[in-house]
Amino acid sequence: MTPGSGHKPSMTVGKKVVHDLTSNLPPPYTEMPMTPLTDEELIVFFFNATSRPIVALRLYSRGWAPNRITEVLNKHRDVKPSGYHRNTCSVRCTTAIRRGIEAHGTEWEQDMARFFKAADDLAATEALRLDKDEKVYGCDFPVLRFQNDSLTKYPEGKSKGIFTDCVQWILDNNKNIMLSQVHIVAAALRNGSDLTEALAHHTEAFQDTHDTHQSKQHEPIPASPERTVSYGDEQLGFGSTPSFTTTTS
Repeated sequence: MTPGSGHKPSMTVGKKVVHDLTSNLPPPYTEMPMTPLTDEELIVFFFNATSRPIVALRLYSRGWAPNRITEVLNKHRDVKPSGYHRNTCSVRCTTAIRRGIEAHGTEWEQDMARFFKAADDLAATEALRLDKDEKVYGCDFPVLRFQNDSLTKYPEGKSKGIFTDCVQWILDNNKNIMLSQVHIVAAALRNGSDLTEALAHHTEAFQDTHDTHQSKQHEPIPASPERTVSYGDEQLGFGSTPSFTTTTS
């Protein structure tokens, strides 16, 4: 008791302030878009996914320490009430990587770190697609939801990839497009095609496929079909998570 007060001293400790970053981003198990993501795009648009071991490992193995990650986040997003903190980022990412090691072993960490160091953005992004166990929790995400007060700046220069171009076009034109459709926008932007026509054609093609499968004794539609998308001068194949094999000398 405080002398002369007759009351017990307050033992209340200041409550931990909760930031609003995660509520403004796609959920952790949102399927990655079928376009390459630069490391900075991954941080700015998909930071929630760093709770997945493979995503945290991609960033760490490519030189993204917690201080660099938080610098990018706070530069591009207004995280309330006081920005995103380095220690919070460190705990989040190291915990995710530790879970990956517990599930897959130290060789997994070493092999995938070597892969990510050598991979281009396309291969490094394909490697992040949900595996068969994660697909149970998988979801899509409307790109228009990126249009909130949190996002204050787009990635620029070498950090700006085709995904940022797609997000800017979708938000500027107020188009109701899901992340699973962004590759159509990417192909149209690179090829100079009419985006409205390309999206309409994709919708019709999906409906035709759906109707065909429904007519075949209600056979299930494959959840992740192999696809090849015309992307500028490149032919990019998407649809399945790549497998990696390693050899030991």
